[in-house]
Formats: sequence, structure tokens, C-alpha cells
Amino acid sequence: MRRRMAPVYRYPSYVTAVRADDLSSPMPRRLRLTIDLNRPSGSQVLFVMMNPSKATSQISDKTVNGVIKYTYEKCLDLSTVSRIVVLNLYTVYETASSGLANLTEQYGYDCVVGNDSQCEITNDELITLESGRSEILIAAWGRPSASTTILRESGYFRRVREVLELIADHRPYHMDTYLREGLYPKHPRGIDYSWVLSRLDTAKLLRAFR
Repeated sequence: MRRRMAPVYRYPSYVTAVRADDLSSPMPRRLRLTIDLNRPSGSQVLFVMMNPSKATSQISDKTVNGVIKYTYEKCLDLSTVSRIVVLNLYTVYETASSGLANLTEQYGYDCVVGNDSQCEITNDELITLESGRSEILIAAWGRPSASTTILRESGYFRRVREVLELIADHRPYHMDTYLREGLYPKHPRGIDYSWVLSRLDTAKLLRAFR
């Protein structure tokens, strides 16, 4: 039986430039993805998602293409955006969110979140920097497919709390009118292009993730 080939996603024609800040040690990691759009110089939007899947400077993936289409074609609040920046809670490439706990155990927490000594600029420093540069910040990290106990023990709750503290002063948004389970900003892997942007109650979430 022939093995089915995974689809290859190309960046849309209205993307003019893509830059990926990558690290190769001790495993492939992506710190930042910057996507320029074919629009007059406008504003920047920052999406903070869970972790990189496949997108590089050359090849996109389904989630990133969904973010691009949402920004360029569908969301009126983003109609003046000419640059998309994608950062993540975790910097490791992993298509299955459930694999993050194993990577954390293998390489250590600081490494998988991108705050180790091999980073010239850490992930937390990038989140702070790009939050300040962005007119709109969208929390979009979703919920890994693991039990609450595993999420807590693997450091996921800790990581959400750390990032919430970094972005709280920038009054972030989330997509759609409600959070998953009242706690998790929706991830664009299953994006609905009718989603509107809503303010994220960071104070409430910080209390929940203590």
C-alpha cells in the first residue's frame, strides 16, 4: 500500500517576504516567524501560539496559512496589517502538542521554551520586544491534548502564566467570543474565518493558572 504524502503548503501570492529565526541545537527550534504582506506600510500583528509545526522561511503549513488568510482577507480589525509576527509558548518543532511533555522531560524546560543559554535573544525577550512593536497582540495557544495533571506537571500551566505576565500590559485579544473551557485562547489550527477578536481577560487567567 502506497504511503500517502503529506501536503506541502506554499505561502500565498500576497506574501512578499518571510524570515524565520531558527536554532538547530540541541534540536530544531524556531524562535520567530516574520511574514510581510503586499500592503502599504501599515501595522504589525503579533500571534502568540503554542509551538512551531512545520513552517519555515521557504515552506508554510496549514496553521500559518490560516493565520495569513485570516489577517489579509477575513478579519476587518486586521485590514491595515502589513506584517505578521508569530511567536510561541514553546520554540520546538512538534506537530503533536501531546509530544511537548516528552520533549520537556528530555531537553529541559528552559530549552523547549527557548530561554536557554544557546539563544542570543531568548523567547521571553522576543515576546517582550514584539509585544511593544505590535499594534495588536493575539493570544492563540490553544490547549494541548493531554490531561490537566500532565499539563500541570510538564510545566504548561507555568508557561502560560509566564507569557500572560509578559503580555498583560499590552491588552491582548483572542479569536472568537469565548475561550476553550473558559481558559484557553483558541488555536488557529481549526480556524473559523468568521471569528472576531475579543479582549483577553489576563487577570482572570493569571488567577486560574496559579
